[in-house]
Amino acid sequence: MEIRSTTAMNKNVAKRRFRTSPGLAQMEAMLRLDLDRAYFEKIAPEVQRLKHSDRRRLLSLCERAFSELDLRKDKHTRVAAAKVMIALVPDSADAIRRWINTKTGKDIYEVHFSLFCFLDQVPDLPCAGEFATEIPSLIEKYLLEAKTESALAAWMAGDLLGDHWNMEEALPILVKAAKEARFVAGRDSAVHGLEHILQNLPKSDPRRKSVISLLREIAESDRSENVKAAAMLVLRFMTGKKN
Repeated sequence: MEIRSTTAMNKNVAKRRFRTSPGLAQMEAMLRLDLDRAYFEKIAPEVQRLKHSDRRRLLSLCERAFSELDLRKDKHTRVAAAKVMIALVPDSADAIRRWINTKTGKDIYEVHFSLFCFLDQVPDLPCAGEFATEIPSLIEKYLLEAKTESALAAWMAGDLLGDHWNMEEALPILVKAAKEARFVAGRDSAVHGLEHILQNLPKSDPRRKSVISLLREIAESDRSENVKAAAMLVLRFMTGKKN
């Protein structure tokens, strides 16, 4: 039996990928990386070494990956485009805002989820400080307005703030969303974020008591049974008590 070499197998994988997603193949060729496997920390330096014209071309490929439904539906292409678009900050800041604020179109919430998975990397990028300071307010607006739980995008927004962002900035936003978000998706996702906050807060921190108090209030009085149940589950997990 003939045993194919790793190189030959990789070439065949690349050929199949090119047939299904030429945009992904072009991005990989520009960055000399397998974007499906490469960690963000490996992608960002390769993006940053590119000259301005190549960065613009790369952003155009990312936009295409999000705009064309057949590409957007493909997880590998969509996640790769999200990684690269985040790595392109600040050049891509306007595009990221626009996509997060776009709420119409099939599988658009898959795009949101993919972007939220990597937004926490922005503060570590060079020249990205201005956009990094904007991200908490961008996520706050998203949670306050979230109407749907599609693709777990709102859940990922809460996770981003609760587990992957500076707690001083994240906590007041999650508290506000848990109390004031108009729809279930936003309040439920904020409760998820607060669970992460509780997990990360030392037991001696006075903020812990206030978060537990808020969750008790939500478990008793939120207008949604689902949100009540979510808050109750967090309380049971974190305190071992029903209320």
